[in-house]
Amino acid sequence: MLKTRIITALILAPLVVMALLYLPPIPLGLVFAVVVLIAAWEWVGLLNAEPQEARLLRWLYPLLIAIAMVLAVMKALPIVVISFGAAFWVWGVSWLAFPDFGRDRNAANILIKATAGVAVLVPTWIALLALHGAPNNGPWLVLYAIAIAWVADTGAYFAGRRFGRVKLAPRISPGKTREGAYGAFILVAIYGGFGGWAFGERGEGLLLFVLVTMLAAVASIVGDLFESLFKRHAGIKDSSQLIPGHGGVLDRIDSLTAALPVFAFGIAFL
Repeated sequence: MLKTRIITALILAPLVVMALLYLPPIPLGLVFAVVVLIAAWEWVGLLNAEPQEARLLRWLYPLLIAIAMVLAVMKALPIVVISFGAAFWVWGVSWLAFPDFGRDRNAANILIKATAGVAVLVPTWIALLALHGAPNNGPWLVLYAIAIAWVADTGAYFAGRRFGRVKLAPRISPGKTREGAYGAFILVAIYGGFGGWAFGERGEGLLLFVLVTMLAAVASIVGDLFESLFKRHAGIKDSSQLIPGHGGVLDRIDSLTAALPVFAFGIAFL
């Protein structure tokens, strides 16, 4: 399994980097729209719907997300969509505080979770495009934002392994600890300092850049826990098996669905 994970990562990571650095805006938007629509297809598995309903939703829900993406591009300012996406995660934190909410299989909970999927997936796509289109170093800004989740995961893994004692969210993700989260914040703060300096920030601007980076790291942890909660409700381990050794697309981007809108929102007002 570890060998498969490594091989898959070595193949996918360069493709993502090359796409972000070299694709023009429209082809890039289309490529990542496909990624989001695959994630929407997987999101149906998190709705905890009856099998017959799920089969229908596998077709209808990605179509709904596609329509929402088109409307977001044509009818709304990017910052409005990004602000909505960032604000959603404040509500997401409150959901994590009540992990039994939405657990039962009924129409109301399916509708709530389906609506949450729109609020999660569409702003992620818009945030990526907005960051990529930033006047200076847009593609590198996207890579930096994506790496926030990776840096946070790395810090959490090593700090949690060495110092982990107190569970962060035992009913949602028993493996995560508060000490791991502290390790994530420390490593991300260092990363933010170097990153902000590389992007030309100095003084107060550098401090604000680090703050935005750390807020995005907090959001990445929330995004990870949010999908874990939905998977627990649905009784599944992975969102799908589309990526060998890694589960599904959602399992790879769960942190980013929160980190990207929050980071893009912060950068817009930096």
